[in-house]
Amino acid sequence: MAKLKNSGDPQPLVISRLKVVAALQSCGNAAAVNNLDYSKSVDLYSYDTDAKYTEWDKSVPANPTKAFHLINTLQKEVVLLPLDNCIVKDAHLVVGGVTDSAFLTNDELLFVEFKTNVTSSTKDALKRNSKKARRQLWHTYDGILKPKFAAQGIIIDDEVDIEFYIVFDSSLVVTAASASFMNQMTQFQNEHSHPLFFTNEREL
Repeated sequence: MAKLKNSGDPQPLVISRLKVVAALQSCGNAAAVNNLDYSKSVDLYSYDTDAKYTEWDKSVPANPTKAFHLINTLQKEVVLLPLDNCIVKDAHLVVGGVTDSAFLTNDELLFVEFKTNVTSSTKDALKRNSKKARRQLWHTYDGILKPKFAAQGIIIDDEVDIEFYIVFDSSLVVTAASASFMNQMTQFQNEHSHPLFFTNEREL
Protein backbone atom coordinates (compact mmCIF):
# COMPACT_ATOMS: atom_id res chain seq x y z
CA MET A 1 0.00 0.00 0.00
CA ALA A 2 1.46 3.33 -1.05
CA LYS A 3 1.79 5.88 1.73
CA LEU A 4 0.98 9.57 1.55
CA LYS A 5 2.69 10.37 4.84
CA ASN A 6 6.36 11.33 4.81
CA SER A 7 8.82 9.44 6.99
CA GLY A 8 9.41 12.49 9.18
CA ASP A 9 5.78 13.49 9.63
CA PRO A 10 4.63 13.45 13.27
CA GLN A 11 1.69 11.20 13.98
CA PRO A 12 -1.63 13.09 14.23
CA LEU A 13 -2.55 13.68 17.87
CA VAL A 14 -6.02 12.22 17.31
CA ILE A 15 -4.45 8.74 17.02
CA SER A 16 -3.13 8.89 20.57
CA ARG A 17 -6.03 10.95 21.94
CA LEU A 18 -8.56 8.32 20.89
CA LYS A 19 -6.23 5.36 21.53
CA VAL A 20 -6.79 4.24 17.95
CA VAL A 21 -3.96 1.70 17.81
CA ALA A 22 -4.91 0.05 21.09
CA ALA A 23 -8.58 0.00 20.10
CA LEU A 24 -8.04 -1.66 16.72
CA GLN A 25 -5.11 -3.98 17.51
CA SER A 26 -7.40 -6.96 18.09
CA CYS A 27 -9.34 -6.65 14.83
CA GLY A 28 -7.15 -9.18 13.05
CA ASN A 29 -4.30 -7.20 11.45
CA ALA A 30 -2.12 -5.49 14.05
CA ALA A 31 0.55 -4.70 11.45
CA ALA A 32 -1.87 -2.51 9.48
CA VAL A 33 -2.99 -0.69 12.63
CA ASN A 34 0.62 -0.01 13.57
CA ASN A 35 1.30 1.54 10.16
CA LEU A 36 -1.68 3.86 9.61
CA ASP A 37 -1.43 6.40 6.82
CA TYR A 38 -2.34 10.06 7.20
CA SER A 39 -2.21 13.23 5.14
CA LYS A 40 -2.99 16.94 5.13
CA SER A 41 -3.33 17.15 1.35
CA VAL A 42 -5.96 19.54 0.02
CA ASP A 43 -7.45 16.80 -2.17
CA LEU A 44 -7.70 13.17 -1.08
CA TYR A 45 -9.24 10.57 -3.39
CA SER A 46 -10.09 7.15 -1.97
CA TYR A 47 -11.27 4.12 -3.90
CA ASP A 48 -11.71 0.37 -3.75
CA THR A 49 -8.80 -1.61 -5.22
CA ASP A 50 -8.56 -4.97 -6.96
CA ALA A 51 -7.09 -6.25 -3.69
CA LYS A 52 -10.50 -5.46 -2.10
CA TYR A 53 -9.30 -2.81 0.34
CA THR A 54 -9.36 0.98 0.23
CA GLU A 55 -6.44 3.00 -1.11
CA TRP A 56 -6.13 6.77 -1.43
CA ASP A 57 -4.14 9.33 -3.36
CA LYS A 58 -3.77 13.09 -3.54
CA SER A 59 -4.00 12.98 -7.35
CA VAL A 60 -7.13 12.33 -9.39
CA PRO A 61 -7.31 8.53 -9.89
CA ALA A 62 -7.72 6.70 -13.19
CA ASN A 63 -11.42 6.16 -12.49
CA PRO A 64 -12.51 9.38 -10.77
CA THR A 65 -16.23 8.53 -10.96
CA LYS A 66 -15.54 5.59 -8.63
CA ALA A 67 -13.68 7.65 -6.02
CA PHE A 68 -14.67 9.40 -2.82
CA HIS A 69 -13.17 12.89 -2.79
CA LEU A 70 -12.27 14.55 0.49
CA ILE A 71 -11.90 18.29 -0.06
CA ASN A 72 -9.47 19.30 2.66
CA THR A 73 -9.14 23.06 2.12
CA LEU A 74 -8.19 23.67 5.76
CA GLN A 75 -5.52 20.95 5.49
CA LYS A 76 -6.73 18.99 8.48
CA GLU A 77 -4.79 15.89 9.46
CA VAL A 78 -6.76 12.96 8.03
CA VAL A 79 -6.13 9.36 9.03
CA LEU A 80 -7.13 6.56 6.65
CA LEU A 81 -8.60 3.45 8.27
CA PRO A 82 -8.81 0.78 5.53
CA LEU A 83 -11.17 -1.54 7.37
CA ASP A 84 -12.50 -4.30 5.11
CA ASN A 85 -9.85 -6.86 4.08
CA CYS A 86 -7.15 -4.88 5.85
CA ILE A 87 -7.57 -3.79 9.49
CA VAL A 88 -10.64 -5.95 10.20
CA LYS A 89 -9.85 -9.58 9.43
CA ASP A 90 -10.90 -11.45 12.55
CA ALA A 91 -13.40 -14.11 11.48
CA HIS A 92 -15.97 -13.41 14.21
CA LEU A 93 -15.92 -9.66 13.50
CA VAL A 94 -16.58 -9.85 9.77
CA VAL A 95 -19.88 -11.66 10.28
CA GLY A 96 -22.50 -9.03 9.55
CA GLY A 97 -20.33 -7.24 7.03
CA VAL A 98 -17.48 -4.74 7.22
CA THR A 99 -17.52 -1.35 5.56
CA ASP A 100 -14.65 -0.49 3.26
CA SER A 101 -13.01 2.37 5.12
CA ALA A 102 -13.23 5.24 7.54
CA PHE A 103 -11.55 8.63 7.69
CA LEU A 104 -10.63 10.15 11.02
CA THR A 105 -9.87 13.78 11.83
CA ASN A 106 -9.75 15.53 15.18
CA ASP A 107 -13.46 16.30 14.78
CA GLU A 108 -14.98 13.62 12.54
CA LEU A 109 -15.13 9.90 11.85
CA LEU A 110 -16.54 9.25 8.38
CA PHE A 111 -17.47 5.69 7.39
CA VAL A 112 -17.47 5.03 3.63
CA GLU A 113 -18.89 2.03 1.78
CA PHE A 114 -18.10 1.77 -1.93
CA LYS A 115 -20.72 0.24 -4.21
CA THR A 116 -18.89 1.43 -7.31
CA ASN A 117 -18.96 -2.05 -8.84
CA VAL A 118 -22.72 -1.67 -9.36
CA THR A 119 -23.34 -1.18 -13.07
CA SER A 120 -27.15 -1.18 -13.14
CA SER A 121 -28.96 2.07 -12.43
CA THR A 122 -32.36 0.44 -11.99
CA LYS A 123 -34.25 1.38 -8.85
CA ASP A 124 -34.22 -2.22 -7.58
CA ALA A 125 -30.45 -2.65 -8.04
CA LEU A 126 -29.67 0.62 -6.29
CA LYS A 127 -32.07 -0.11 -3.41
CA ARG A 128 -30.70 -3.63 -2.97
CA ASN A 129 -27.09 -2.48 -2.86
CA SER A 130 -27.77 0.51 -0.65
CA LYS A 131 -29.62 -1.74 1.82
CA LYS A 132 -26.55 -3.99 2.04
CA ALA A 133 -24.30 -0.94 2.40
CA ARG A 134 -26.38 0.45 5.27
CA ARG A 135 -26.11 -2.87 7.09
CA GLN A 136 -22.33 -2.99 6.60
CA LEU A 137 -21.86 0.62 7.71
CA TRP A 138 -23.87 0.28 10.91
CA HIS A 139 -22.44 -3.10 11.90
CA THR A 140 -18.90 -1.81 11.43
CA TYR A 141 -19.54 1.16 13.66
CA ASP A 142 -21.94 -0.21 16.25
CA GLY A 143 -20.80 -3.84 16.30
CA ILE A 144 -17.03 -3.44 15.85
CA LEU A 145 -15.42 -0.03 16.28
CA LYS A 146 -17.64 1.48 18.95
CA PRO A 147 -17.12 -1.47 21.36
CA LYS A 148 -13.39 -1.57 20.59
CA PHE A 149 -13.02 2.10 21.51
CA ALA A 150 -15.24 1.65 24.57
CA ALA A 151 -12.93 -1.10 25.80
CA GLN A 152 -10.20 1.57 25.90
CA GLY A 153 -12.42 3.98 27.82
CA ILE A 154 -13.25 6.04 24.71
CA ILE A 155 -16.91 6.83 24.02
CA ILE A 156 -16.26 7.55 20.37
CA ASP A 157 -19.45 9.44 19.55
CA ASP A 158 -18.74 11.83 22.42
CA GLU A 159 -15.32 12.60 20.93
CA VAL A 160 -16.04 13.06 17.22
CA ASP A 161 -18.99 13.53 14.87
CA ILE A 162 -19.97 10.25 13.19
CA GLU A 163 -21.20 10.20 9.58
CA PHE A 164 -21.90 7.46 7.04
CA TYR A 165 -21.46 7.52 3.26
CA ILE A 166 -22.56 5.22 0.43
CA VAL A 167 -20.63 5.77 -2.79
CA PHE A 168 -21.94 4.64 -6.17
CA ASP A 169 -20.18 5.25 -9.48
CA SER A 170 -21.07 8.90 -10.11
CA SER A 171 -21.49 8.18 -13.83
CA LEU A 172 -24.61 6.13 -13.04
CA VAL A 173 -27.90 7.89 -13.60
CA VAL A 174 -29.57 7.38 -10.21
CA THR A 175 -32.62 9.59 -10.74
CA ALA A 176 -34.96 6.62 -10.42
CA ALA A 177 -33.74 5.98 -6.89
CA SER A 178 -33.41 9.57 -5.66
CA ALA A 179 -36.65 9.43 -3.65
CA SER A 180 -35.58 6.09 -2.18
CA PHE A 181 -32.21 7.55 -1.17
CA MET A 182 -33.91 10.43 0.62
CA ASN A 183 -36.18 8.00 2.46
CA GLN A 184 -33.23 5.83 3.45
CA MET A 185 -31.32 8.86 4.77
CA THR A 186 -34.30 9.88 6.89
CA GLN A 187 -34.88 6.35 8.15
CA PHE A 188 -31.19 5.92 9.04
CA GLN A 189 -31.15 9.20 10.96
CA ASN A 190 -34.33 8.26 12.83
CA GLU A 191 -33.10 4.78 13.72
CA HIS A 192 -29.47 5.52 14.55
CA SER A 193 -29.28 9.26 15.33
CA HIS A 194 -26.41 9.65 12.86
CA PRO A 195 -26.56 11.00 9.30
CA LEU A 196 -26.26 8.93 6.13
CA PHE A 197 -25.34 10.44 2.75
CA PHE A 198 -25.28 9.24 -0.85
CA THR A 199 -22.46 11.27 -2.35
CA ASN A 200 -18.98 11.01 -3.82
CA GLU A 201 -17.42 13.92 -1.96
CA ARG A 202 -17.19 15.57 1.43
CA GLU A 203 -15.67 18.92 2.37
CA LEU A 204 -13.79 18.79 5.66
